[in-house]
Amino acid sequence: MSKQQLAAILEMSAQNPPPANATPAEMRAWIEGVTGQLPVAENVQIERVTCGPCDGELISPAGGDASRLIILYHGGGFFFGSSRTHRVIASNLARAAGCAVLMPDYHLAPENPAPAAHDDAFAVYRWALSQGYAPGKVALYGDSSGGNLALATAVRAKDAGLPQPGALALASPWLDVAREGASHQGTPDDPVVSAELLDLFTHCYLGDGDRKSPAVTPFHADFSGLPPTLVHVGTRERLHDDSVTVVERMKAAGVAAELQIFDGMTHNWQLYAPILDEGMASVEACAAFIKANTTKDAKTLLLEFLAAVTHGQDAAALFAEDGAVELPFLHSVGIPWRHQGRQAISELQDQLAGLYQGFGFPPEETHVLIDTPGQVFAEYMAHPTAAATGRTVHNLFTARLVAENGEIKLLRESLNPLAAAQALLPGGVKDLPDPEKVIFSVAPDYRSR
Repeated sequence: MSKQQLAAILEMSAQNPPPANATPAEMRAWIEGVTGQLPVAENVQIERVTCGPCDGELISPAGGDASRLIILYHGGGFFFGSSRTHRVIASNLARAAGCAVLMPDYHLAPENPAPAAHDDAFAVYRWALSQGYAPGKVALYGDSSGGNLALATAVRAKDAGLPQPGALALASPWLDVAREGASHQGTPDDPVVSAELLDLFTHCYLGDGDRKSPAVTPFHADFSGLPPTLVHVGTRERLHDDSVTVVERMKAAGVAAELQIFDGMTHNWQLYAPILDEGMASVEACAAFIKANTTKDAKTLLLEFLAAVTHGQDAAALFAEDGAVELPFLHSVGIPWRHQGRQAISELQDQLAGLYQGFGFPPEETHVLIDTPGQVFAEYMAHPTAAATGRTVHNLFTARLVAENGEIKLLRESLNPLAAAQALLPGGVKDLPDPEKVIFSVAPDYRSR
């Protein structure tokens, strides 16, 4: 740890305390003066944009990937902070992740009390999707109260039936608004965030409102189905246990969540990345995590999809809510042939489970016919075991999949209906020719979990 660097920063901060009895406007001007002296990353372009209900800044690195986007929700207790105060973090995220970072200037309290900031944050994500960004290529980053907004946006998207972003990165998120965690008790060694400051933030945004309401914190939400998440926190933080607890809860819900604790670091140390080694290390680690989870090439995605099916994952989970499966041959056996949505697909799977089980797609029988960074076209053979007879039926399915630009665009299955019917008869069948063509449609925004 660069103890000398941090000590110098804290000493500098102590010499410029927040003004006493200041108005919200004066407090906002003070925090912008504190953070505005540090240099942004080189070779980035900053432009003012409108993003749904907000204006904000779009920071783009030279030669960046225009298909990906990071939405950065700035911290500041819902009371101060802006796209200007967080240019250091945003510009270095853009540089290291190789894509644009959008920082919305959401509405602040007390002029705009809860849930104004949360509504703005969710609206900005919806706006990004409306601009044509694939959900899996969008990441949400937030520090402090901005971490609250980033996580709340992902939870709200799930509840609204919208696709999830590709990744979440949270820096010391303020989630335990009720302050029940152990690190909120007593007098923790936190030279940045005092109990009085949290009192101010809470009063301005919530007033006398419920501090556990899902409208103001996702801390108590159902996290199942959320994307891979990285959380950073320092050891000298009043909000330390917010991070520890949320990662524990996310892991219990099946989320691929990771916690990294930075020894000796104080709240919002990333703001000083140009002069604090750990600050830049945190920003660049988040950028690497986001890049890894939003840039899977076509082949990786395709093989993950196959692996999920091979391991017997619920087929319905591989489809978006509006995904569809069409199996015309089922009409002949009295089963509806078109199934729309996860629930219907799940019910179809249950009906077929009585006939066939143990589906397997051996890797050696997956034939990659085209393999480029942008497109993969593959073919594989399915060998289900007929539960009624115990026999293996060869070539029941021959699947052809196309993945382009990191997303599955089409999944086409060739089904041998005679093999399906004769599998239950004495002797069974093998390798009957000319299978009927059937299409499994996967929603364009499908991403493997």
